[in-house]
Amino acid sequence: MGERIRDIGKLRLPQGELTVELNAAMQAGGDRLIHLQSPSFRMEFGEREFLAMCGAVLLAEDHLNRLKHPERREP
Repeated sequence: MGERIRDIGKLRLPQGELTVELNAAMQAGGDRLIHLQSPSFRMEFGEREFLAMCGAVLLAEDHLNRLKHPERREP
């Protein structure tokens, strides 16, 4: 694991809270690492992979809102 640079924030979920942590790259020129972790869970992403996942989550949220509230759709 890379050296921790800083905590980015917390994600609050119904099952508990996840810490989002930024870590240094494992090798020179590599992606920095993002850890999502709790006392019982840990997941690691490369920085680009994490940003792609965040984009997918935001897109899914938009699609869900359009399905749930079709009256709010833009023309």
